[in-house]
Amino acid sequence: MKRAFLPLFFALVCMAFSTTMLAQYPDLQLSRKAGFLPSGDLGLHAPFYENSSYADWDLTYNRIHLRIDPAVFFLSGLVDVEFVSKVPQLSSVTIDLHSALTVKSVESGTTPLAFTRQGHTLLISLPSALGVGQKGSFSIAYEGVPANTGLGSIFQSQIDNSTMAIATLSEPYGARDWWPCKQSLVDKIDSIDIIVDTPSKYRTASNGVLVSDQINGTRRVCHWKHRHPIAAYLVFFSSTTYDSFSTYATLGDGTKVEILNYVYPANSVTARMQTAVTGDYIEFFSRKFIDYPFKNEKYGHAQFSWGGGMEHQTMSSMGGFQKNLIAHELAHQWFGDYITCGSWNEIWLNEGFASYLEALTFEEFSPDSWLQWKEYTRQYIMSEPDGAVYCNDVDNIDRIFDSRLSYDKGSYVLHMLRGQLGDSPFFDGMRRYLTDPRVTNGFATTDLFRDNMEKAAGISLAEFFNDWVYGEGYPEYNIQYSYFTDRLEITVNQSPSLTGGPFFEMKLPFTLDMQGRDTTLWLDNTRQGQVFSIPYAAAPTSVTFNAEGWVLCNDESGEVSAGYSSGTVFEARYLPGVRQVEVLVPEVRQADCSVYDTMGRRVKTRTWSSVSPRIDVGDLPRGTYLFVLTAGNERYSTRVACY
Repeated sequence: MKRAFLPLFFALVCMAFSTTMLAQYPDLQLSRKAGFLPSGDLGLHAPFYENSSYADWDLTYNRIHLRIDPAVFFLSGLVDVEFVSKVPQLSSVTIDLHSALTVKSVESGTTPLAFTRQGHTLLISLPSALGVGQKGSFSIAYEGVPANTGLGSIFQSQIDNSTMAIATLSEPYGARDWWPCKQSLVDKIDSIDIIVDTPSKYRTASNGVLVSDQINGTRRVCHWKHRHPIAAYLVFFSSTTYDSFSTYATLGDGTKVEILNYVYPANSVTARMQTAVTGDYIEFFSRKFIDYPFKNEKYGHAQFSWGGGMEHQTMSSMGGFQKNLIAHELAHQWFGDYITCGSWNEIWLNEGFASYLEALTFEEFSPDSWLQWKEYTRQYIMSEPDGAVYCNDVDNIDRIFDSRLSYDKGSYVLHMLRGQLGDSPFFDGMRRYLTDPRVTNGFATTDLFRDNMEKAAGISLAEFFNDWVYGEGYPEYNIQYSYFTDRLEITVNQSPSLTGGPFFEMKLPFTLDMQGRDTTLWLDNTRQGQVFSIPYAAAPTSVTFNAEGWVLCNDESGEVSAGYSSGTVFEARYLPGVRQVEVLVPEVRQADCSVYDTMGRRVKTRTWSSVSPRIDVGDLPRGTYLFVLTAGNERYSTRVACY
């Protein structure tokens, strides 16, 4: 899910970026999913606790039959429930349904069943106790005006002067607001049919395949069927006067996947152009990971009025058709729908993953946007010193969908993990995860994800996950470089952004420019004040830490220090009036001179001679620089403050 809201920090960051950058990457201006929700009696705090008896029975089938009119905020429905007992004596079943909706009857076949209501639950007494493996079924008839819970679970909107729409969005706790369900992250519905009866001018979008779309007099009935396991919060419908069109993606095995789009008539022409990238993205994700998980049914979009998007299984609800929003909601079909987080504490397994796949489309199709994504995302995450990827407060919906932590930091943890492991083990681990029978078509945990990545990499990742998923903050590095005749020494110190935060043990990337050829060394930083000695035959012309943005950190690298290649005195003094440095090296008549900034970057080169000993620095920012002179086999260096 991606929500349309512009946090203050994001607005400030956008202002800090140049106009050119925003023009190159306009989706920066699309909000980054902080908590926009309609106001209601619960606001953004919505406690929900799964019933302990959910583990006693396995939900195998639902048939939802609704009668609605988008112009009238009222619904009536009949929901069939089929299930299997998992315990020896199952005598009752608990169903979730908001108390604002009236239960008219509960029946098993033609037999009425006794039921009681407590809060937002419905306790149904079965006709007789069921043993392990025995099947049961019942139907619930209900109706009413859905409550305004503040979750936006079912909402009415006006799309033009004469046309209304009604749609649902149940994540995380809103499915019970519009249908009697097992609102669970422990049990998926194995199979479902959704049948929606509306006035004849309306069409209804939903999960799976459209079985029939029939007009009978003044009424229209749309019947959808979905034959893959699905979490209750991913079930949806959306009804209005839609136009529709289809395109197709072609997978590696030749399978054609329909991309079915239901859009507002006024947006039909532009939507055709904007959604054209969807097929490319389906094919890209299928190559990178595994085939689109629901390829025997469809993928698609259903336009709705909510400001953002929601990854309803096989058909995402979309408030717009920006490229990164299309990529994000599509990515959820793998990470969020096919594999669903096993608790809202681990929402990053949905949102962090979808955000990273969104970024991978930049890397593949828009390299400039990929670089900008890395820079923006790091700065946004580090706008505050605290916060863990793992969500400890699942009563607070704003925290569950925190854009900085669940989405952006979650995505950057994946990016760092890719850097630590390398591309081949990383993507192999992701594919292992997507084919792990413990989680496919079911629910996942961070531990199960970590287990798959460890098997792919052949190493323990406990420290990395403890620091980056469960720990708070990020490291701030102070790095000192020392050049010697035959080696480079790098001294690494770090401090946590948050007092009491962890020491981040991980490999750090240093890029050495070896006379125009870049070499990146990954140095394993396991302790404070660690010194790495790097031998070389020829000194690198520059050293850059984290050049590709593989590490989420603040870099407070110190000045480049230097050893001397001999006892020869190297004198240098800054002449502020003319902004020049006068260099005197006894017994040396001519040398090659390189000037480095405090990050180890070479910023100037020239030939020095005793006849013309001054080096102009007027074109450099004021600061401290390392001057390195090379004469034959001798190398001399010193620092000069040029202020």
